[in-house]
Amino acid sequence: MGPIRMKSMLVNWEYGRHEFCAEMLLKPVRLGYHATEVPTNWVKRPEGESKNTFMRNFKFASAAWKIRFAPKESFRVPG
Repeated sequence: MGPIRMKSMLVNWEYGRHEFCAEMLLKPVRLGYHATEVPTNWVKRPEGESKNTFMRNFKFASAAWKIRFAPKESFRVPG
């Protein structure tokens, strides 16, 4: 993984697990930062099962919805 360039940004990260993916993209975009797509190659895991249940997708969508309609001021770390 290469270096990540960005201006100083203090964001109030709230979510964990799968929902963090939505939060990590949506909050900075709502604050005016630009996202850049980085091409990757995904490889199927050789064994085991995903721990991402179908119900987790609803949590992901719920987090994205809340972030979309939350006031931008709530994203910044106080101080």
